Amino acid sequence: MPRKGTRAAVCRGKEKDIQSFLSGLTEPIGALAALFLFSGVDPTWHGMMLQYTLVFVGGVMISVSLRELIPEAIKSGHSKAMKQGLVGGALVMGCTMLVV
Repeated sequence: MPRKGTRAAVCRGKEKDIQSFLSGLTEPIGALAALFLFSGVDPTWHGMMLQYTLVFVGGVMISVSLRELIPEAIKSGHSKAMKQGLVGGALVMGCTMLVV
């Protein structure tokens, strides 16, 4: 019997696709919610709130990477691909900062 929280890993066929699709919907739904919540706010305050929100979300993503993804990649023997992904991601972020 699978552990709690691993149901998506053992789903088959359409159920897996539907769960993956629903999981992916959280980002656009969150973006729409933020748009409606911050639309009536003063533009100066809006920019500051956006910066702090992005910093918070970035911190959460780094935390998830350090606590979940990197140890799992090392444990499963994919450390080379993990290192390539980290370097590639850092390069993409650096180039994005230069362009924007």
